[in-house]
Order: sequence, then C-alpha cells, then structure tokens
Amino acid sequence: MTNFQQAFAAAAPRFIEVAYGFALHSDKVDKLWVYVTEEDGVSVAEAFFLADGRYLQAFEMGGAISGVDSSPDGQDALFDGLLDVLNELYDEAESLPTRMIIYYVPATKEMGADFYYGELQPGVADRDLLPDATLAEHWFERLAATGEDSATL
Repeated sequence: MTNFQQAFAAAAPRFIEVAYGFALHSDKVDKLWVYVTEEDGVSVAEAFFLADGRYLQAFEMGGAISGVDSSPDGQDALFDGLLDVLNELYDEAESLPTRMIIYYVPATKEMGADFYYGELQPGVADRDLLPDATLAEHWFERLAATGEDSATL
C-alpha cells in the first residue's frame, strides 16, 4: 500500500476522465466535480457539472449536451466507472478521507481537490442518519445555490 497522496495523485485524473468522458469532453462543460465518500464500508461516487451556465446532475446532462447518454444505463456506466476508480484507490491507499471533492475546469485544465476526514453526520443517531446519496444531493444543492464546493458541509 502507498500513502494516500501518492495514490490520489494517480487516481484523480482518472476520476476526471470518467466524468468528462461521460460529458463527451464537450466544450459546454465549464467545470465538473467528482464527489466521493467512503465511510464504514459504504461508498458513493457521483459527478456534477456546470455546463451551459447551469449546475447539473448526471441525469440532466442529456438535455444540456446533445449526445450525452443520461439515461439510467448511461448514469450507471458513469457511476460504475467512478466506483471502479474509487475501489482501486481504496486498494492502493492506506486510508481515505471520508469525503473527497475533485474539480476540473476544462478550459484551463485546472484541477484541484478538497478533503474532509471527519464523520459525515457527526452527532446524528444511527436511526436518523441520512443515506449517503442524500448527503451528495445536499452537497449539490449547496453548490448550485452558493457556488461553495468544499468537502465540508
């Protein structure tokens, strides 16, 4: 196993390629984010986009970019690709943050990341925990409303 920084440096471009490939490398994509969580053996990996001036989830991309397969099968292929990269990262790294946000700006090729190492829902009783996919949705809602894309909520 390698340390997280080394493993992440190799995985980050692959996360970006999976998400940007889903968007057909369209010049309409202004920015994209890969949202990843890993906590207690539960993994979530999703991609969000700023395309054609709008914040979009994967299922909305077909309406913004002609040819993008945002059908359930197309979304499954995206999520499977992201989870494949996450699983390889998990196998390589000694430990992972509980939340990783990776962003990419195609026009400038700028890529960056933010990490969160705490509990995703601190102080919440087990019976009241939200599903991890709901946490991703909340993160996206904050992004769309404020432009804030840090790994903390």
